[in-house]
Amino acid sequence: MWSLSLVVVLVLFTFLFFHCSLKLWSKTLSMTK
Repeated sequence: MWSLSLVVVLVLFTFLFFHCSLKLWSKTLSMTK
């Protein structure tokens, strides 16, 4: 049970990280254009 919640938190964290990095990447891309 505890490990399951840990996995959920990990997945959520990775998703948030990827989302933020993608946003930043698109921002820099539009700035260079």
